[in-house]
Order: sequence, then C-alpha cells, then structure tokens
Amino acid sequence: MRGSGDRSAWNERLFEAMMEDEGQDPFYTQFYEQPTSSSSRMTDEEYRQYMVSGMNSRKRGRHAVFQDELDQEEEAQRKEEKKRKKQQEKEEKERQQRIFDQLQGLRKEKEDQDHSKAYNAYQTQWQQVEAGTHKNVPWPKASSAAELRPFLVRTDLSRDENRKRVRLEQKRYHPDKFMHRVTHLAAKEQTRLVKRATELSSWLNDLWSELS
Repeated sequence: MRGSGDRSAWNERLFEAMMEDEGQDPFYTQFYEQPTSSSSRMTDEEYRQYMVSGMNSRKRGRHAVFQDELDQEEEAQRKEEKKRKKQQEKEEKERQQRIFDQLQGLRKEKEDQDHSKAYNAYQTQWQQVEAGTHKNVPWPKASSAAELRPFLVRTDLSRDENRKRVRLEQKRYHPDKFMHRVTHLAAKEQTRLVKRATELSSWLNDLWSELS
C-alpha cells in the first residue's frame, strides 16, 4: 500500500485526468477530497475503481438530465409543428371557403341578371298582348314551382313589391280570365293552354302564400 503522500499525489493526478475528461465542473470536486478513514484503507486499485465508479455515476446522471432536456425540446417541437399544421389547415380551409363564396356570389349574380333579362322580355310580350298587337300569350321562364320563384321574386325588392309582381301574374293566369285570351284558338289548343294556365295559377297561389 502506498504512503499517505504518494496516495495524495496519485489522487491528485487521477482527479486532474477526470477533470480533463469531464471539464472543470464543480460537480466533480467532491471526489477530490482527502482520504477518509474508509478510503485510506483501500488499495490503489480499489481506490481507483472507487473514483472511476463515482465519475461514471455522475456521467450517467448528467446524461439522464441531458436526455430529459432533449426529450422535452423534441416534444415542444412536435407540439409546435402540430400547431403550425393546424393553423395552415385552418387558413387553407378559410381560403377555399372564400373562393367558394366568391364563385357562389358570381353565379348568383349571373342568375339574377339572366332572370332579370328574361323577366323584362316577358313583360314586354305581355304589354304587346294587352295592347292587342300580339296574340300569343307569353309564359314565365319556369317549368316548375321551384323555378318560378327566382323568376318572379327578387332579393333586392321588398316583400310588398314582390307580392305585387306575383299578384299581377295571378290575375293574368286565372283560369276564367285566361280562357278569354285563347278563344281564337282551336278547341284542343284552348284546352291544353287552359290546363297549363291552371297549373301555373296553382304555383302562383303557393308563392303568394309564402310571401304573405
């Protein structure tokens, strides 16, 4: 067994080697102490193993702390990436909705223009019929009750104004009154047109009820 002086010198060299390996960290200074009564009874090899074991234990502890910090950082990055993707998806959904709304608006505007143009032409024909310059009765551009509504009812008009438009058509296509407009036609054609006027009159009555 080495003497106390040799032991101290040897411990100092071992500690310096540890410090070079680990960096000068006060964390390790506890290993460089004067030998205790227990350590003074160790052989050089036992003491070396004791010091190395302590060093390895500290290294494992520091590695665990480092790994924990790394895991936390990676978890934070995953959460941030998930949040970023969610925000991107939200923005993309909003962008697509804006495009859809714009297209819907353009389509609605085009439909309104088409209905307005058709309605104006229809009214011009009726004016000619009522003035006696034209005998053929015009019909609304609608083949069903669902199509009749957008032809007559405009969203930019008040309810009362739309009701007046519907009321005018009710008077024109009332079966009894309409019969007088087709008396110049053959009986078979009269029957066909009166039947059509009766169906249209029913649609107009339903539309009137909706606006009431």
